[in-house]
Amino acid sequence: MRSVWSHRAIGAALLAGAAALGACGSKADPAWAGYVEGEYVYVASPIAGALTTLAVRRGDEVKRGAPLFALDDQAERAAREEAAARASGAGAQAADLAKGKRDQEIAVVQAQIAQARAQAVQASAELARQEALVKQGFVSASRLDDVRAAARQARARVVELEASLRVAQLPARSDERTAAAASTDAARSALDQARWREEQKRQSAPADARVADTFYRAGEWVGLAHRAGRVSAPFTEHLPAPAGARGPAGGHLRATGRP
Repeated sequence: MRSVWSHRAIGAALLAGAAALGACGSKADPAWAGYVEGEYVYVASPIAGALTTLAVRRGDEVKRGAPLFALDDQAERAAREEAAARASGAGAQAADLAKGKRDQEIAVVQAQIAQARAQAVQASAELARQEALVKQGFVSASRLDDVRAAARQARARVVELEASLRVAQLPARSDERTAAAASTDAARSALDQARWREEQKRQSAPADARVADTFYRAGEWVGLAHRAGRVSAPFTEHLPAPAGARGPAGGHLRATGRP
């Protein structure tokens, strides 16, 4: 009886040793059953339009910023071009009001001043000659009055044109410039809005993702804010391990994948 138990003990010891050696040779990583959840990102345009380009298909892998789809943007493009033209015109008008007249226009006024000054000199000379003739009794006093009036008129003309030159060199009034600047700002804001509307007709991937589904085909009408497709982004989640289990990441399981 003692011999039989000894053999059985030796056999059990050998089996235990073999199991220990097998365990040292290949140790399986602990694994637990579970699941992870992810949320889809639905991609849509806030502006309705006909689908002209569908750049992806279901199951495609896309990088952040990759184009997904585009809607017809002919109307938005025309509106943006019109807004750009209005903004350019408003800016040019505001800049023009900040300046004086053109050099050519100022040159015209300067020429008129030179002519008026010459006429004033001539009128003064004629007045002096008529005054001498009056003293000699060759010309009546009434004739002298006419010559004096002509001389005063010539000098007044010079003063008038010199004032016109100063005004020509001035910018527009402050109120006009303020109004022009406000019009320019409004035109630029309209241009920004037109650009935004045009950009919304082209949608791109918000992150590195997989295309889960598409809902329209090229040529179909996509209504206001209707979803054109959905993508699922990669995720990494840490799940609590079951009670009494030990995992390699401090008692948590890590699952990496997609919805």
